Amino acid sequence: MIRRDWFKRQIDIVVQALGLVLGLKQKGEIQASIGALEAAVLKAFGMSGPLALGLPLDEFISLACRGESPSPELLSALADFFREWGGLLAAQGRGAEAAAAADRAEALRQLANGYNASR
Repeated sequence: MIRRDWFKRQIDIVVQALGLVLGLKQKGEIQASIGALEAAVLKAFGMSGPLALGLPLDEFISLACRGESPSPELLSALADFFREWGGLLAAQGRGAEAAAAADRAEALRQLANGYNASR
């Protein structure tokens, strides 16, 4: 029960950040949107944005999930999170970071789909 509650909390943080970002994007506030996503990564997982983008995927997941196997729901939420982050970074002309975020989003989506397929 505790593990499930912890994952639910992390999902809630990620989803709330995505909601905030959608509102900020509509106002054209790209930098504030990026800041909101980076703040969510820090709050949910205790790591900076550059660290979350720079770590190899398996290390990111291990640190983000504190060594636990992630739930498919968390992986899916993170895929959406990184996809949105990548789009914002691309809009700022930060190509390398945008590509890293897009790659991370795709890898997380594949992992989530793999978990769902094995169920």
